[in-house]
Amino acid sequence: MLTSLLSRIRLPLPIPFQFLIQPDWRLLSYSIAIALGASLAAGLVPAVKSTRTGIGAALKQGERQVAHSRWTLRNALVVGQLAVSIVLLSAAVLFMRNLVEASTMNPGFDIDHTVWASMRLVPEDYPDAARIRPLEDAAVERLRTIPGIEAAAVVRVVPLNDAMNFQIYVTTDLDPQRVILRWNGNYVGADYFKTMRIPIVEGREFLPTDGPGAPPVAILNQNMARRLFGKTNPVGRTVRFGDGKPVRIAGVARNSKYMTLGEENTLALYQPYAQNGSVVNLHFLVRAAGSPQPLVPAIYAVLNRLDPTAALETKTMQNGLALALLPSRAGAIVLGSMGLLGMALASIGLYGVLLYTVSRRIREIGLRVALGATPAGVLRLVLGQSAALAALGIGIGLSLSIVAVRPLAMFLTPEVRTTDITNFVVVGAALALVALVATVSPALRALRVDPVVALRE
Repeated sequence: MLTSLLSRIRLPLPIPFQFLIQPDWRLLSYSIAIALGASLAAGLVPAVKSTRTGIGAALKQGERQVAHSRWTLRNALVVGQLAVSIVLLSAAVLFMRNLVEASTMNPGFDIDHTVWASMRLVPEDYPDAARIRPLEDAAVERLRTIPGIEAAAVVRVVPLNDAMNFQIYVTTDLDPQRVILRWNGNYVGADYFKTMRIPIVEGREFLPTDGPGAPPVAILNQNMARRLFGKTNPVGRTVRFGDGKPVRIAGVARNSKYMTLGEENTLALYQPYAQNGSVVNLHFLVRAAGSPQPLVPAIYAVLNRLDPTAALETKTMQNGLALALLPSRAGAIVLGSMGLLGMALASIGLYGVLLYTVSRRIREIGLRVALGATPAGVLRLVLGQSAALAALGIGIGLSLSIVAVRPLAMFLTPEVRTTDITNFVVVGAALALVALVATVSPALRALRVDPVVALRE
C-alpha cells in the first residue's frame, strides 16, 4: 500500500518524472534476510556473554552493591546512533534552509511575470538556418501582439535550466595580453533583457539591426566587464576570443544567476541570437503585464498555428525553475527523513540503555536512599549517565558534521553557508532535548525506588 502511494506522487519538474516502485519477491526476501540477520547479530553478543557467567555468580545476591557505570557495547551503540543522527540532521537543516532561501531569493531576473515556451521543430522540415529564421521572427512578432504581453524574445539557453560554458583565451583592445577565461554564454534576441527585467547598467540592449552581416557585438555581465576592463567603461571597446574577429561591446548587464542558484561571481557574455546559427530547439520567453498563467494557452495556440508538427511545451518560469530547486527539495526530504529516523532510533536506544541501567542498579539506588541520598542526588545519578552519553555522541557527531557537510556547498545558495555555527547549534540543541525526554521515564523510575524493597532483594 505504501509503495502504491509513493508511485502516485507527481513531482513539479519541467521533465516528466514519476516514481515506479514495484517491490518483487527478491527484494522482499532480501529485506527479510537483512532484518533476520540484524536481529540475530543484536542478540548474539548478550547470548555469548551469558554463557561465560558461572553458576556461582548467578546464585549470589549481588557482587557489588554500589558501583560506577562501566563503558559497554550498549553505550557505544547509543553514542554511534546520536553521532550519525547529528550528521544527517545537519545536512537536512542545510537543505531545508537552502530550500527556503532559494524559494524566496531573487535570481537576478523576473520569474513572476514570465512564460517559457519551448518549440522543437522537425529537423527534416528545417534543413538549414534559412528555413528556421523566418519562423523565429514570425513567432516573436505574433507573441508580442497577444493582449497582456509586454515583451517577447527568442533565446538559446533558458537560465537555471541549461548552460553553455566556454573556456578560451581572450584579449582586449585595452590589454593585448592573453587571459584564459571560463564563462557562461548565451545567444539572445532583441528585447531579451526587457523581457527578463535584467537591467542594462552601461550601453544598450541588442537591437533588431544586430543581425546577420552586421558587425559582431556582445553584452557582458558586470563580473566579466570588471575582469576584462577593470574600472574602465567597456562600452565601445572590443574583445577577441581566440583567433576570432574583434567583437564590440554594446553594453553591460547586471549580474544574475545562469546555471545554478549557488553560483557566485560567475562571468557571462551575451551575443545576438540572429548573429549565430539557428537550431531546431527554439525557446521563447514572454513577459506578461499581469499574472502569466492565463496567457499560457494563448501562447501555445500562437506557436501551434505557426507549425502544427512542432513539439510544444508552454509553462510559467516559476514551474520551469522546479528543476533548479530539485537538489534542495530532494536533499531536504531524503536527509530530513533519515535524520528524523536516526534521531528516533537514538532516543529509543538511549531510553533503553538508561532503563536497563536503572533496573540493574535498583539495589544500589535503594542503598543510597537508605544512607540518606536525596531525590536530587538520585536524579543526578541517572541524568549524569544520560548527559555523558548524549554529550559524547553530540560532540562526535558535530565534529564529523563540520567535515561531512562541506561538499554540499555546491548545491546551496550563497546565503546558506556550511560553516554557519547556527546550523550545528540548532541540531545539537535538538538532540540534547531528545536525550532529555528519553531520560524522563528512567529518572522517574529511579525516584520511585523503595529502599526497603530494594534492600530486601
